[in-house]
Amino acid sequence: MREQKTRKAGPRAPKGQLLIELLHRQWWREVEESPVPTVVVDPTNLVILGANGSFRNLMGHLLKGGGSESFLWEQGRDEAIGLVRDALAHGKSGPRPLVLRTSKGEETTCYPEARKVLFQGRPAVELKLGLEGITDKAAHFFRDLTQIAPYFHDFDQVLDRIVERFAQAVTFHAFALSTVERGELARMTIFTGLRPKEEFLGKVQEEVIRALLNLGVSVHPARLSYSIREKGWIKALGTGVVRSQVVLPIPIDPEDGIHGVGGLFHHYPDGFRGEDVGLFATFVGGIASSYLIYRSFKRAEEESRTDALTGLMNRRGAINQMASFRASQAAPREPLSLMVVDIDFFKEINDKWGHRVGDMVLKELGEVLRSSVRDVDLVARWGGEEFLVVLPGVDVSAARKIAERVREEVASMCIEVPSGSISASGAQIRITVSVGVTQLRENEEFQGAIERADRMMYRAKSLGRNRVIGDRVEEL
Repeated sequence: MREQKTRKAGPRAPKGQLLIELLHRQWWREVEESPVPTVVVDPTNLVILGANGSFRNLMGHLLKGGGSESFLWEQGRDEAIGLVRDALAHGKSGPRPLVLRTSKGEETTCYPEARKVLFQGRPAVELKLGLEGITDKAAHFFRDLTQIAPYFHDFDQVLDRIVERFAQAVTFHAFALSTVERGELARMTIFTGLRPKEEFLGKVQEEVIRALLNLGVSVHPARLSYSIREKGWIKALGTGVVRSQVVLPIPIDPEDGIHGVGGLFHHYPDGFRGEDVGLFATFVGGIASSYLIYRSFKRAEEESRTDALTGLMNRRGAINQMASFRASQAAPREPLSLMVVDIDFFKEINDKWGHRVGDMVLKELGEVLRSSVRDVDLVARWGGEEFLVVLPGVDVSAARKIAERVREEVASMCIEVPSGSISASGAQIRITVSVGVTQLRENEEFQGAIERADRMMYRAKSLGRNRVIGDRVEEL
């Protein structure tokens, strides 16, 4: 009998380490294919550890000696050291002007951004020297990114808009965003085309959770918020197979301990080109940036009184105005009525026609409401597609007539879809509204009346939408 020889398996790398190495390879492939000159340096001495083709073309003579020669003029070295130190301390820094030496020995100034990275297992700093090579796809995606955030009252709507813009630049069959809070998976959202296969969704979820587990993230399904968003502007898929994917970390808001993982999925092998992968890396960074922009705008809006999209008062302005109504009432028993107006099927409008048309609908309704009441009345965008109208000196019977007039006018409107929208241009759409009407009762706070009108509005929706429900006079 032949003696069987056994081989001792060598030490296996931890799963987390394997994923880090995979992400490192993906990141470096994106860097290598990027048209932006990019270099990775040792933060202690600015020695070049790695550089992409664009950088080598610009300053290739500096790499012949292994990267030990500085790519900076002496007067740029202090600025570079400061840039690198800031990146080490805060994760990223810049842009800041640096004076470089080109292969021809010429002096040139650029405005690089620095980012702390791991390069072959060691701390390093990535310097992107400029954006001159940005592609048409990227330019299209970022052209009005910063205009998205101010229009919405929650980040879900902001995220919808960002993913919609990205889908116009890169073809994919699913995008998954997982949010991690304090080391635990808190939420997973999957954007996909209409009527996705369960097998496909299961594979997407499996790949994202595998990446998270390998990163040491805790996953408790009972505490997980999970949602599927089917969008007409994502290419529908007739099969359940995933053959291409890119998974990248997303530093959403490190100061608040919020980060995540973004995954892009395609049915076809090699479904993503190098340009697409590079744009996806920038896209997930755009999610983090847009969250910060959104938060900044929301803070600023809280201090103002005007809604950025419609030009009407916002919630804060309306609350202040209602307080002044109460203070200026000629008599305590003078009537005051409220209307809560909500657009029917507004989510479907956004999903079918795109958010550009959704914005038009919000503005059109705001104009109808403003033109239907007196100058002394209050019209406000209360939140999302919900509007509030306050009618001082008007009892509930008269308010219901005003609400019916508004409902009829809205139902008769035709809104033309502009050219360049997601669906075919030249089409016209019609909308309807559901309205709840109530009258402020004696010694009642405005909040109670608004909540009652809101319940009536939802009752109008439950009864078929496109109708007005209000107080009965005998209930007052």
